[in-house]
Amino acid sequence: MEENHVETEVILAIPNCQIVEIKNGQKNPITTGILNVVTLPDGQKTVAVNEWAYTLAKEIPVMKNDYGYVFPHMECFFGIMFTENPDSDLEDAFETILHDSATFLVRTAELSEVQVDIKEEKKTSKTDKFKKYADKGSKWMKASLIKGATKASKGLQSGGKYLKKKLKKNEEETKVSAGTKTKLIM
Repeated sequence: MEENHVETEVILAIPNCQIVEIKNGQKNPITTGILNVVTLPDGQKTVAVNEWAYTLAKEIPVMKNDYGYVFPHMECFFGIMFTENPDSDLEDAFETILHDSATFLVRTAELSEVQVDIKEEKKTSKTDKFKKYADKGSKWMKASLIKGATKASKGLQSGGKYLKKKLKKNEEETKVSAGTKTKLIM
């Protein structure tokens, strides 16, 4: 039986890592070991612990919260938690890789704040809840529009550069008829 081997390069290794599956609010441990970030031959980065692996992509958001890092999957989420505090340089390097290779989001909230929010939410009226959710929705829409406008702007810039390369200056003088000139003057 022939095995296929792919050449990879380990660019970061962080010990004492645990992978958990998060589904329906429950955390189920999958594996524990050394977190390796590897570069594949096509340049993509993959996060791996033992047999578990997750390929990073700019289109996929990865979130850091107070408990670790959360990666979306088809019907669940995967969490990466460090069982011991890693060296800050290693964690900074890991976050830099996430920032460069995925849409990296950071969320910090104290557990007590979350619990207080839940208690307050139960006390609020339906109108207040609607206002709160409408406000959250408008903030997400604003952020999405800004991101879309930024992407569109970059696309227009690159399109403009492309057109400047392809368009040539007219070497002949442009002739405008007398009728057109009188219409423009009026």
